Amino acid sequence: MVTRVMRVAGGRPPVNSVHTSVINVGILLGSWIGGLSISAGLGLTSPLWVGAVLGALALVSLLPVLDRSAHGAAPGA
Repeated sequence: MVTRVMRVAGGRPPVNSVHTSVINVGILLGSWIGGLSISAGLGLTSPLWVGAVLGALALVSLLPVLDRSAHGAAPGA
């Protein structure tokens, strides 16, 4: 993922470092929440459900961007 972000960013260091940091925070939080679900006694398959929920939340976070692009606004505007 980090390599793909670096290729897309085209060598812009601030963009690379911000995206890399966000990816690492996501890995940290996902692992931590998955571990908490196991510790809570939800079973060894509970991290799969945690990952599915976090993935769905990530997709929901894209809705404002998709809504703007559907109405003709430039992304990031």
